[in-house]
Amino acid sequence: PAEILEYPSWDDFVRALENPPHILGISFHINETNLALIMADYARRKGVKEIWAGNFGAFNKKINDSFDRVFTGWSEASVALALGAPMSSHIRHPEIYASVGTGLPIPPLIVGTLFTSRGCPHTCNFCQTPDFYGRSQPMPLEEIKIILKKYKEKGVHSINILDENFGTFHKHSRDVVDMLQRLDFRWVALTRVNTLLKNFDVWRDSGLFGAHLGIESLSNKSLESASKRTDQSESIRALELLSRHNMFVQIFYILGFETDTIPSIKSDIDRLSKLDIDVAQLQILTPYPNTADTEKIITKYSITIEDHSLYNSRNLVWNHPNFSAKNLEEIRQQSDRRINTPARMRRTLAKFLLYYG
Repeated sequence: PAEILEYPSWDDFVRALENPPHILGISFHINETNLALIMADYARRKGVKEIWAGNFGAFNKKINDSFDRVFTGWSEASVALALGAPMSSHIRHPEIYASVGTGLPIPPLIVGTLFTSRGCPHTCNFCQTPDFYGRSQPMPLEEIKIILKKYKEKGVHSINILDENFGTFHKHSRDVVDMLQRLDFRWVALTRVNTLLKNFDVWRDSGLFGAHLGIESLSNKSLESASKRTDQSESIRALELLSRHNMFVQIFYILGFETDTIPSIKSDIDRLSKLDIDVAQLQILTPYPNTADTEKIITKYSITIEDHSLYNSRNLVWNHPNFSAKNLEEIRQQSDRRINTPARMRRTLAKFLLYYG
């Protein structure tokens, strides 16, 4: 039987290898690469015969020689094949819960997490997802129905849809929205700006409470170079639409595109600060393995930092034409303070109280 250690401490890991298994699998992100290599080395010295690697950290040819097998994407079938184990004909959706606290003397809001599809058909130059996951595919509707009923039975009223882009499969997503409406769920979805605009009226009338949006930039030059296939006017329109309906808004925004400058970033952050955004995740453009951006950066500018522990979207690790690493991090921190303010947090709390009582 397999033993699973979820985010073990080093002491937990050492204890688990007192009786070393034949196979050790390590799932990690790229900024955890150094730790994964230390774990692999320790396991070999303790007598583990095979070390397997998975998750986005394994999507890196520079470290492949440190592992006996490398698995990328959704790997149930390939892992089952490697183990000689039978593979189920369908994927079951696990129960995944999150809590949203308010800081008030009231119970936290319990939210059910839902994935209705896997992968992403869009090929943004900075993103590993399409190549990592391969062809995108919908989750079986029957499995979605089962997990939604479980959430309802547990007293959950709110659903957080964390597909790469909810709405990619049009007919499938309509069926999911119908389920959510019939079960009287409030829900938030990770989706694209243009998909949100296209479906907003139907989704709003079916319980939509907000969205997680990859805005990425308010510069059309940057969006074009990233192959984002949207423009800043659509992003502004989507944010204004959500604001008019007092909906929750989280955005993902990237600083340090090739054409970014100090004045351009300050101007864009000034525009963002005037919009009704609840949470902004501000990231620095990072050349992750196997992306088009990485190939361009290596050829045109060069990588300045090879230490993968710093590849966490918080550090400039390449030779940007307009910023030093210290300068861009200072701008990111200033921008974060400008947008993620206490006043916005209070307004977000008011939105949750409005929708959930």
